[in-house]
Amino acid sequence: MTDQPVDVAKVYIKSPKKRIEFATIDYVLESLYLMKARDDLPVFKLLDILAEGKVDCVSFSRDSPHCYFYARMHKDYISIVIRKSDEGRDLELQVPLHTLRLAMRDSDEDQP
Repeated sequence: MTDQPVDVAKVYIKSPKKRIEFATIDYVLESLYLMKARDDLPVFKLLDILAEGKVDCVSFSRDSPHCYFYARMHKDYISIVIRKSDEGRDLELQVPLHTLRLAMRDSDEDQP
């Protein structure tokens, strides 16, 4: 086991019963990339707009299949809410801002 701290994101799962879990930033990024690919959502374009600091929140919705993406900048973190009607639950992520910026920059370098 390493002594280096691992950055984590707080994950709220809102369904009939609310659960709170934690995930590594790598897992969160992989999930966002999967959503981008599978659901054809402009997730990273919206997060880039938010990271520029010109707006404090961004949102996107689509009717078929219904999905909703909302992200808000806070002082030290970004909260992301994802609602997909076919899954019957909301997913809320709270990701440390500096960690998300670094991870997005690093993952952009890895993408073809």
